[in-house]
Amino acid sequence: MDILGTAFPSNFAKKEDFPQPRLMTIASVVLEDISMDDHPADMKAVMHFAEADIKPCIVNKTNATVLSAQLGPDTDSWINRQIVVFNDMTVVFQGKAGGIRMKMQEPQPVAGVAPPMGAAPVVAASLSGALQTPPAQAVPGSQPVTFPQDRVPGFDDDIPG
Repeated sequence: MDILGTAFPSNFAKKEDFPQPRLMTIASVVLEDISMDDHPADMKAVMHFAEADIKPCIVNKTNATVLSAQLGPDTDSWINRQIVVFNDMTVVFQGKAGGIRMKMQEPQPVAGVAPPMGAAPVVAASLSGALQTPPAQAVPGSQPVTFPQDRVPGFDDDIPG
């Protein structure tokens, strides 16, 4: 039983509400005062979803920046757009791992249509049903690793040269 969640319910979605990435539909993004009754006003962007089983979500600066780059800066144009909301365990805040992250839904590949330039290769199934791995491609921004005289240290050391 989630004693803390029961004893201290939140008005907003938490990372635990997204154990798996989830496709969500944006219903609205509004400025709301999220302060407690006896504290000064604390206005934050709050995203409401069309899916009724998820509470509204406070949009932090990181998520606002990502969504603005993907959907445009006018939040009115975000309405009815679908995004993926997930718990990113690489986020660490106040010593706790995990945090809500949002991004635009990845386009799904369409059979017979070539992916856009620079898109990651898709693993294709052969007629026999066995999977084929596409040829390795360089990661953008990476540098090839080269060793002096084409020798791998620790591996080629015992081979006379």
